[in-house]
Amino acid sequence: MSPDTGSYRIFYGILNHRDIDDIALVDNKDYGVRVGKYGSRPVEPDTSSRQKLEQKYGFYSKLEASIEEEGIRNPIFCQSIDEGTFGKYGLSRLWIAKRKRIDIPCIIADYVGRWGHLEELFTKDDILDKYIDKPTIIDLEETFMKIAGCEQMHLDEDDRGFFYHRNAVENKMSELELAEKKKYDTVWRIREYRTISPGELAVDNFLEWAKPSGTLVDLGCGPGRASLRLSGNYKVTMLDISERCLDKPVRNSLNDNLTFKQACLWNFTLPQQDYGFCCDVMEHIPEEKVDEVLDCISACCDAVYFNIHLHMDCGKFIDEPLHLTIKPTSWWHKKILERYPLTEAVEKPNGRAATFYARKAE
Repeated sequence: MSPDTGSYRIFYGILNHRDIDDIALVDNKDYGVRVGKYGSRPVEPDTSSRQKLEQKYGFYSKLEASIEEEGIRNPIFCQSIDEGTFGKYGLSRLWIAKRKRIDIPCIIADYVGRWGHLEELFTKDDILDKYIDKPTIIDLEETFMKIAGCEQMHLDEDDRGFFYHRNAVENKMSELELAEKKKYDTVWRIREYRTISPGELAVDNFLEWAKPSGTLVDLGCGPGRASLRLSGNYKVTMLDISERCLDKPVRNSLNDNLTFKQACLWNFTLPQQDYGFCCDVMEHIPEEKVDEVLDCISACCDAVYFNIHLHMDCGKFIDEPLHLTIKPTSWWHKKILERYPLTEAVEKPNGRAATFYARKAE
């Protein structure tokens, strides 16, 4: 049985390195040799990429030193299907574990009942408890599971951003999405940019307007401090184009009630949400993409709280402006009314921002 044809159970255990196959499943079905319906590649990284990463970052020697000092900090993610048990995420750790012949902590999506003697996991919280460095992505679909987004903690902090950029390329982002992601990967490495969280400042105002429970998506969540507060009332999904955005305390608080998904706001889908929360985000959107963003939001949110800045920023953090769509309150009001007929606009007394309380129906 393969992941696209059946359900699975999730198990955790310490496996012998020989229990995991020497090839790894990859999502690109046109890549390499075949295992069932899924492409594969050797666990060992190819020589050219290994040399490149080692020369530029000391990637593998630093990882090996980290494993020798601390052990394997986080489990690798595997899938177990008819043909065997294969690595999916954490393959560099798996390769070094095989080289050094050491046991490996694993989280396994088991489609064939091979690992029923291990500890069974049922929720995202169960999975997160097994990690020191929490992944930002845990998708538990009916027939498919994904774990991703752990930081490369063995690298110097300034070098970790490279891997976010690489992941974006692998996920086949458009040139504009990739450029925006790269920009905000850079911005979120600047400590001063995190000092003020506009969303955090708007939480009390939102709670006065909204019903006190339900589902909520934080659209352009930034450091996530607003979402952390809101998760006391709502089941919150955080969206942002950069995985680097979350503050560490927020990342460490991820659970079934507070989840993160890396996504571009003009190219995402979600199950229906009771509320959207979008603070100081829309002005960051390229003007040609504003309608697409609002359409994506309208497709999944019954009501939305928007706070939109109306003036240009100084661009002091990266020597280019971050506010790309600077329009008056009336322009934004018209755009939002097209999707949310019951929208009240309130401009701040200083004229620098406006809040929009948007609903489709009473």
